[in-house]
Amino acid sequence: MSHYESEMARMTLAFVCSHEPEIRERLARLDKVPLLDELLNALRGDQDATDLLDQIHAALRRGGDALGLYGHSQVGTRSLHASGFGPYQRVDVVFPCPGGRCYGWQPNTVCPPPPGEHPTCAVDGQRIDWQRFQA
Repeated sequence: MSHYESEMARMTLAFVCSHEPEIRERLARLDKVPLLDELLNALRGDQDATDLLDQIHAALRRGGDALGLYGHSQVGTRSLHASGFGPYQRVDVVFPCPGGRCYGWQPNTVCPPPPGEHPTCAVDGQRIDWQRFQA
């Protein structure tokens, strides 16, 4: 059973897992990397880490990142483009979270990784296999 039932929490965890190296780099500049390590350890132990998400968000905001974790996790979720139109193409594969903690790995582009390459979970290192998206 996941502690992260809210859409915001699951989207934020998906953002953290997909962008862990960049978040780690930003937190390193603020001497706050231990917060990220605590978050990942809490997730590995299936513990509620909502407070740690809040702390990381606040640290990033204090460090000059206007969006913080929660804002970045929402970027791209709202669009003025109708589906199938505009600069983005529909991606018909998804990379679901192997532990069911978040919405899964989010590619940095609209293209999935090349054949044979698979992202790994930032929390527990499990391989994340793609699945065909079914609306």
